[in-house]
Amino acid sequence: MLSYQQILDIGLAPDAETLQARLVSATHALGFGLCGGTFIRGRLSSGNATVRALGNPPDGFLEASRSLDAGLRDPLLTAMLAKPGMFTYDQALYTESGAADLWDNQAAFGFRSGMAVALHETSHLELFSFGVDGPDSLPTQAASRLALEAQLRMVAMHAHEAAKRLWTARVAVDLNAVNAEETEALKWASDGMCVWVRGDKLVHSRPGLASAQRSAARKLGTFGPGAVLRAIEGGLISR
Repeated sequence: MLSYQQILDIGLAPDAETLQARLVSATHALGFGLCGGTFIRGRLSSGNATVRALGNPPDGFLEASRSLDAGLRDPLLTAMLAKPGMFTYDQALYTESGAADLWDNQAAFGFRSGMAVALHETSHLELFSFGVDGPDSLPTQAASRLALEAQLRMVAMHAHEAAKRLWTARVAVDLNAVNAEETEALKWASDGMCVWVRGDKLVHSRPGLASAQRSAARKLGTFGPGAVLRAIEGGLISR
């Protein structure tokens, strides 16, 4: 499994090459071999959307996928475009969706079973998805499954923040607007000491931290892990 520092490093990746390498390393640490992510900013129908791909797909896979016009028929991709959340897949998903040929194409390149996270901005003008795949079945024990889902969700959230920083213009913010209480809350978060995941919710271990972190995030023009990452990048707190 991943340490919080490893997850934090994903969000702090200085360039696309480093982000890619850290995501592949995280994928291996989670017990999977393949990973893939997509950052979409803007409406695809406009022809002006920013689209960036991440991951380590096998040689020849992308060309084969394009030739099958997979995008419009892939049940996993369709589900992630429709709504945010955690998704799992295996051969049954594709067969039951009438896309057995797409599964046969993936299986030939080593894809077997996996899980993915889709993150949607409230404006619906930005989507980030990230998934992992391996040869073995996903854990069936509830505790193991939840722990894996929690780590994958955190990896995706931090990778999304890195993607936004690398591939979109950022509005300037005033770091001096963050007060001492809010800075302290961000320090706790940067150490991974103030939050943990219960189901799909972040739970805070000290009263007042949640409010202080939300306030800091608003002042820094972001939300979730973005506040911590932006504070580190700006020198407000140290790693």
